[in-house]
Amino acid sequence: MTRRLSGGSFARLLALLSGLGAGAAVFAGEEPAPATRSGWDTVPLGEEAPRQAFVPAPVKKSAPAFRQKRLLDGEPLTLLDTDAGQTRLALIVPAKPRPAEKLAAEELQAAFEAMSGVRVPIFNENAVVFEKDAVLADGGPYPRAVLLGALKHGLDAGADNLPPEGFRIVTRGNHLLIAGRDGLAKSEPDNEPDSAYHGSHGERGTLYGALAFLEEECGVRWLWPGPNGTVHPKTHRIQAVRADWRDAPALNQRRVRNWGPVTRGPRGASLSSLGSRVKQGLAVYQLPLERYIENSLVAGDWFRHQRTGGSLQYRYTHAFNDWFKRHGEAHPEWFALQPDGSRAPLLPGRIRLCAANHDLTRAIARDILDKAAKSPGEISFSISPNDEDGKNFYCMDEACRRLDPPNGNPLNFRVIREEKPLAFSYPSLSDRMVDFYNRIATEVAAERPDLTLGTYAYASYRTPPLRQKLHPNVLIGFVGLTYLNDNTLEQDRRLWEGWAGVTDRLFLRPNLFHAGQGFPAIYVRKLDRDIKRCFETGMVGADFDAVVHHWATQGLNYYVLARLLWDPSQDAMALVDDYCRTGFGAAAAPVRRYFEKVEELTDRIAAVMGGESGNDTLREEEIVDVLKQAGSRQGFFAVASRIYTPEQLGELESLLDEAAGIASVDTAVAARVEFLRAGLAYTRQQSRLFRLVTDQTPPPAEDIHALLEERKEVFRQIFEENFYAVGFAHAGFRERVAGILKEYRNTPKKPKPQN
Repeated sequence: MTRRLSGGSFARLLALLSGLGAGAAVFAGEEPAPATRSGWDTVPLGEEAPRQAFVPAPVKKSAPAFRQKRLLDGEPLTLLDTDAGQTRLALIVPAKPRPAEKLAAEELQAAFEAMSGVRVPIFNENAVVFEKDAVLADGGPYPRAVLLGALKHGLDAGADNLPPEGFRIVTRGNHLLIAGRDGLAKSEPDNEPDSAYHGSHGERGTLYGALAFLEEECGVRWLWPGPNGTVHPKTHRIQAVRADWRDAPALNQRRVRNWGPVTRGPRGASLSSLGSRVKQGLAVYQLPLERYIENSLVAGDWFRHQRTGGSLQYRYTHAFNDWFKRHGEAHPEWFALQPDGSRAPLLPGRIRLCAANHDLTRAIARDILDKAAKSPGEISFSISPNDEDGKNFYCMDEACRRLDPPNGNPLNFRVIREEKPLAFSYPSLSDRMVDFYNRIATEVAAERPDLTLGTYAYASYRTPPLRQKLHPNVLIGFVGLTYLNDNTLEQDRRLWEGWAGVTDRLFLRPNLFHAGQGFPAIYVRKLDRDIKRCFETGMVGADFDAVVHHWATQGLNYYVLARLLWDPSQDAMALVDDYCRTGFGAAAAPVRRYFEKVEELTDRIAAVMGGESGNDTLREEEIVDVLKQAGSRQGFFAVASRIYTPEQLGELESLLDEAAGIASVDTAVAARVEFLRAGLAYTRQQSRLFRLVTDQTPPPAEDIHALLEERKEVFRQIFEENFYAVGFAHAGFRERVAGILKEYRNTPKKPKPQN
């Protein structure tokens, strides 16, 4: 549903947040009598919450200090030198290598070959003999070796005392030793294939050590998926500095979702999730699904190379999809009272619960305890409500409304009652939901105090509670931060401060990458500022939804984010400089200016989009229905197309022309410049089209049809030649749902010729 508040709602939100403070009391709702579980109404019945002065969240932890590098005496260890005929190098893994150890060897083998032309063999340690000056294996002696993982012969790097996912790299004689913490995650994600997150669902320290060596010692970079985005510096010599160094991630959950992933199974490659959305999006531009599946297979490699994933995988996604099917007949009172007086959901899959019902929370707690008993390795379970869907509404019986302070942040709601739309203002449901979470957590902790219960601060319960403090076993995922609306961003930053003041178990769960519709959008400075602030105020993990594969127009954001999630203390501007230098060589300067110009234009979009402040329960980046505002002159399609004017696009094009002229002697760099140019070609088509469609007096339909035909051909060329430049599946899906071009979709029939 689309919901807008008046221009004063942001001021009311700040006034409300001024009442948040460390002294807020924990308020546990008493169990209501059965007679009070009735009476659907829109009047909150809770006690008014006390107001206190707003205090920013305290700094709870400093920048990570896991990385240590101690230089050792001696000249660098030369692993390969093709000019000197020094090509006998071996990669050694344990007799029964773990997946991380096997992957580490394969990554080093592929990179060394791409850089030097030498394919280095991989041996299991039981197939070699270690002597003083060489490793004896099939094919003769190997004077130098890279030893990977937990080898038994005593030359392993010693990774036992490392932090989770940590690694150690050390040179010892003629050997390079890389080992790390390797193992399975303590809790797997809810019903999600590995491809949806890519990277790891466990500890892969040895792999991460190999990747770190390739980056730091060899100059390898993975800027975006595919060969064009991979930097393998050509060299005749590969060396390792004499050193003993180690590193580990600051966060043990670093999810960055891979939208529309493709996996390879026994029957070949196939879409593993979001398949229907991918198909709908490609159909908008008439692009072939087979090509998408073929090319998307390697997209997941980028997530692994950037070391996303984590050793902890908390559960917090929708927890109650099947509860009406399981319990609706026996316990209808457990479900939300709807405006028509019933408790049966209109959409069974996204049911709403009666949060005040204590029998329900006891049943949920018992269900969690039973699952935990059957799965001893699980450490986390979800208690998260379902997303809003516009059909099943929150419970508005008397008992639930007694949990809602009347001076809570006002939100706009709309429901259907007696077959008519009813719009009304009602306070945030955060206190109600925290009371619900706390009751479940208290029941569970009585038997299993070690379990973590995950949920969201989202939609109608995004603002911090006024009366409640969270049970220490409840983990809150804050669904916020968007960089294409300044007012919304400032609200979100302040809301994070509020939540960080009432809980120490908070993770960041933005939907921000869904916004932007593939237009160029760079916001690394703001992203850097916010990741650092969230980390120092207690962020324990992150889950970003999702990389939608606009690599030419927004890929720099993806890259910087992944690096910061590993180590938030890094300088984001240094990361950008490194991205430009390693990826674009002598053309780095104009490419850097190109990104700076895009960031400037992104800031302008955010300022214009923030002109109408609002406190919608759902925002443009979170639900595609809100995109239906795009036809207005305030919608994103209209705003972006009027900022990316022909003049601005021409200025950006000239910067890429300058880069292309410099890069003409380097085919790899020239191809990367053309990759960025493909993003501009996409933008030129979209801005011209949407500028016309959202105009107060749109042109004749036949003019729009002509532009759509031209766009189709340009998009097909980008799709074929620079597949990863634009995420056409995602852009098409959101464009389709927005309905902005619906009336132009069908090409008009040509009139029959007259006899």
